[in-house]
Formats: sequence, structure tokens, C-alpha cells
Amino acid sequence: QWGLLATSIIPKKVDNFYVYTDLTRKSKEQESSINARQMLLFWGPLMAFEGGKMSRLFHTFASDINERAYLSLVEVVHPFYVRYIILAALGERSINNSKTNGFILELLKTVSYEDEATAFAHALWEEYDFTAAGALLPKLEKMIESDFFLASGKDKIMREARRTILDGYLRTHKRTHLEALGKLVGTAAVEAEAIVVDLMRFSTVSAKIDTVTMEVTVVPSAVDVHQKILDDLKVAHRQQVFAANN
Repeated sequence: QWGLLATSIIPKKVDNFYVYTDLTRKSKEQESSINARQMLLFWGPLMAFEGGKMSRLFHTFASDINERAYLSLVEVVHPFYVRYIILAALGERSINNSKTNGFILELLKTVSYEDEATAFAHALWEEYDFTAAGALLPKLEKMIESDFFLASGKDKIMREARRTILDGYLRTHKRTHLEALGKLVGTAAVEAEAIVVDLMRFSTVSAKIDTVTMEVTVVPSAVDVHQKILDDLKVAHRQQVFAANN
């Protein structure tokens, strides 16, 4: 209940909190800096998920990748903190991209910690197994509900998790059905349709939906050369993983 106590006595001045974070990163006093970083690791999730600043929490670590001051504490002292980094990236659409995913996968290689969030990250961003990622959603949601820091951001995180799964799935399938998409992410067909429409609206996927047959047809669209190379590499890796498991 310490987290509940903290929220009752600490003002939620999120911007001030991250100003202090930046000062701590630049601190020249090694011992006091380490102590301050430890404190930030404990209170960061509270400020990020309660204050809607998930991207700030992620960038606190991603921008520290060269100095590794925060990351070394995660690896050695607080490996469970990987959970918050993963879900901060997943829940914030503006940073949910291939560069972010690559950073998380590299982090997972150095941290000995596993839970529903790390399993989801592996399935979605390393194995490209969208079925496995979808099957993990109920466990992921239950974990979020039971975590004091994450509970307030559950709806946003789960919404973005389903959106990310369907985005990846549609990029690798030319034709599918709304009921199949709903089953994949544990929703009704009408909710899956809303997600697909959202993906189309933000131009991440080009598709046509037949309102009679409920079929979804992905329409090829022009992409830049660099993105095509990245996508081809992902497909090749996914095929290697599939061959190795069969």
C-alpha cells in the first residue's frame, strides 16, 4: 500500500518531477546522483502513468542509452522496471515505432526478468507472432489491473496493444475477416472494425472493408525504400523463426 500512501501525500507535479530527472542525469556528484536515480526509478511510474506522461518515462531511459546510468540500475537493482518501460512505449502511440521496439528488444537481452509484459514484447516485436501476442492480452490486462502504477492507464495501454497487433497482422496478410481480427485481439467484430478504420485514418494501413461480407482487403501502397527494406528484413526473420519452430 506504499504507492497508495504516496499518492495521498505527494503533489502530482509531473513537469517538475521531470525537471529534477534532467538535473539528476547531469549531476556530477556520483554517490548522491545514484541515490537520486534510485528514487526516480521508484516514483517514475507513478508520475508517468498517473500524469499521462508515458513518453517522458520512456525517453528518460532511451536517451540515457550511452551513459547507461539509469539502465544499469534497471539491469542490476530493479529489473522489474522493464515492465514500465515496455508499457510506456506501447501505450504512447507517438513513440510506438520500430526504433522504440528495437530499443526494448536490446534491453530485454541484458535484463534477466520475465513477466506478461516481456512475453508480449517478445511475441509481438521479436517473433512477429500476432496470434501469440493476442493470446497474451488477457494475462497482460490482469497484470496491469493488479499493478498500482499501471491500473490508471489500463484502457489506453490495452487499446494501443490491440491496435499494434492488428497493424502488424494487416501488414502481413492481404485478405482477412473482421470476425477473425476480433478473435485475434479478443473483441467483437464491430470493435475490430473500429480499430481498422482508425489505422486507415492515420494512414498506417491501406485497406477496404466490405460491409456485407465483412472481409478486409489490404491495398498495397507506395512506401519509401528504407521502410521496404526494414519490412523485408522483418518478414525474412519471421520466416526463419517459423521454420525453426516447425
